[in-house]
Amino acid sequence: MGLLWSLRPVPGSKPGLRMRKMNVQTPMEIRISVYQGHSTEGFITQVLLASMFVERWYVAPGILRVPITEGGLTATLFLPSGRTRGESEGRFQV
Repeated sequence: MGLLWSLRPVPGSKPGLRMRKMNVQTPMEIRISVYQGHSTEGFITQVLLASMFVERWYVAPGILRVPITEGGLTATLFLPSGRTRGESEGRFQV
């Protein structure tokens, strides 16, 4: 997890960019590349040693996502696999 939260935008990219996922039900695909040496500018011209794509899932497949709006509050309820709408010991209604 530390590798992903410590990422910074590529040097020279638009200022103010944040790594943000709009649809949490699909994985975030990230390409991690390792270049020879340590450089903050012009790294793309360096020798590429290794590269791979990794996926970061926010929600496991099969999780039920239920949007809730009540009295000006907007939230999202995530239910574990195997539960159906309204099947939560009567504690909430969807």
